[in-house]
Parts: sequence; C-alpha cells; structure tokens
Amino acid sequence: SNAPGREGFHEGSSLRKLGEMYCLIYASEYTGAHPNSGARPTKLDYATSVSPWGPYTRRGTVIDNEGCDPASWNNHGSVICADGRWYVFYHASSGGSEFSRRARVERLDADAASGTIRQAVPTTNGFLETLLPEHITSPVNACRFFGGAYVTETPDGRFPCVGLKKGAGFSFSPICFTRGAYTLTLRYRAQAGCRIRVQFGGTAAVETLLPPCVGLWEHAVPFTAEDGCFTLRIAVEEDCGIQCEIDALSIR
Repeated sequence: SNAPGREGFHEGSSLRKLGEMYCLIYASEYTGAHPNSGARPTKLDYATSVSPWGPYTRRGTVIDNEGCDPASWNNHGSVICADGRWYVFYHASSGGSEFSRRARVERLDADAASGTIRQAVPTTNGFLETLLPEHITSPVNACRFFGGAYVTETPDGRFPCVGLKKGAGFSFSPICFTRGAYTLTLRYRAQAGCRIRVQFGGTAAVETLLPPCVGLWEHAVPFTAEDGCFTLRIAVEEDCGIQCEIDALSIR
C-alpha cells in the first residue's frame, strides 16, 4: 500500500471485464490526503486498464462500509452482471468486532461503454427494487449503526441490536411508504424504562417510552407516514440500562 502509485491498494483483488476495459476491484485504504496509505480499508475501489496486464489507473470507489458497525474495517467483495443488472457483493463488520462480518449486496450503476462505476451507498434494499414497510423485520437488516450500537448473534439464531445507550441506534433506508396510518412494533428487552425516538425522513418523528421488562416484550408505536421513500431511524434518547436490546421489529 505504501509504494508510490499503488494508491491505497490493501488486498483482495479480483478482475472482470467492463465493456472493453479490464476492471480490478480491491480493498482500499485510499484517501485524498494520503493516497497510498492512511485510512481503514473500508472501501472497495476499482482501477481499469485496456490490458489485463495493466498498467491500471484508479477510477474511484465502488462502495464504502464505514458506519455499518462501530468496528467498520476490511471490506472485501466482487462486482458481477446478472441478467443485465450490475451488483456489488461486499461485507459489513458486525458484533462490534472487525473480525466478525456479514455479507451484503447492493444494486450498482456500471457503464460498460465508458468503463465507469458510480459509487453505491449501503442501503437496506439488497436485491429488492423497492423496500416496503413490511420488509423490515430485524435490526440485522439496518444499513447504519451509530453511537456504539451493533448487531450480535444469539445461540438460538436471533440478531438483536445491543449497545443501546443514549445517542445510539440504527437506521433503514430507503423505505417506501404509501400515505396512511402504520404501527411500528418493537420486540425488546430493557432493564430500565427508556425513551426512544423514531424518525421518518428528515422531519416526522415519534417519541415513545419502552417500559422495563425482564424477558422479551413487545411495544407498539403508531405513526402516520406521507407518500414517499424515507430513512427510518431509531435512536435512544435516554439510557435503558446495561441489558437493553432491540430484538426484532415490524411495520404494519
């Protein structure tokens, strides 16, 4: 990575044909300030050449998994075209550990004629063309975690979000609503009662108190949504105690 001209190359390269160009995908440490080394390798970058042997020129970033977990780290993956649609397969850190990772996929805008790829943004969609409220079922599907929150895995196969202290939470994006009344149901465990804020897009928000409970409990939050596609953000407004977790959720 530190060699001149490597432009942040970290590891894990793979090659494919993009139109008439040869396209190399690799884990990257590239930053504008320190192009050879100086950042965590959270990015998949790409470089192109007219020959499989090079020389290759860095063209940009395919996707960056920064913010997927408090311990966002190496991002490995690949880019393919299936049935005329381009996808990037990559991974996000998980469990608050750079050594625990989960697979993800995003639709990708790739132009074979010019040999260019537009940087993708992590979403909750995966293969889905449109993400609907009923598709939201678990914190593991969230595209962003913040404030120290992260998803872990239990022995019985659940994926709760833990680390939920004041200012922590997670978000899904973009969920497409039809104007009307909905109910968000959270399945959770909290040592002490705490207040959370549920925000839809940049404006509409609902605050609700999660009562303390011993085992897993469900709490319903009614809200009204407008037509459109929004980010759903769930954040803790005050601490719930050391044993707080959100285990599952649904929107109906």
